[in-house]
Amino acid sequence: RWQPLVGEFDEPQGFIRLWGGDDGFDDDQWEFEAFDAHGASLGIVQSPVWNGKPYTSLTIRADGIMSFEARFIGQSDAQIAFDDLEFVPEGGCRADLNGDGNVNTQDFIEFLNAWAGDHLRADWNGDGAINTQDFIAYLNEWAAGC
Repeated sequence: RWQPLVGEFDEPQGFIRLWGGDDGFDDDQWEFEAFDAHGASLGIVQSPVWNGKPYTSLTIRADGIMSFEARFIGQSDAQIAFDDLEFVPEGGCRADLNGDGNVNTQDFIEFLNAWAGDHLRADWNGDGAINTQDFIAYLNEWAAGC
C-alpha cells in the first residue's frame, strides 16, 4: 500500500486543490481531506473512479485549513501520482495568480499562458479538462476582482 501524502501550512488556508494522475488502466480511486489546527476534519472528497482518465483534481473550500492528507483507496497496486497542489490563504483571492494582492492584467496573462500551455493550473473548474469552460470561469472570477 502507498503511504498518504500529507502537508501542513504555517497560516490558515481557505482553498486547496490537489491534482493527481494515474496509469488509467484500473478502477483506482483516492480521497483528499483537510483539517483545522486541532485536527478536526473540514471536509473530505473522493475522486471519481479513474477508468482511463489521465488526471483529476479534488478541491476543498473551508476557512482554517491547516493541514491535509491525500490517500490512495484503489484496489489495485497501480501507482498514483500527485502532480500539483494549489492553495489560497484564508481571505485570499484565487484569481490573484501571482500573489501580489491585486487582480490585474499580470494575473490574466499568467492564466492565459497556463491555459495555452495546457498546464494543470488552468483547469479552473477542476473537471480534468483544460478548455473554454476554464477560460470563461477564470475570466468571470478575474473580472469580479477580490
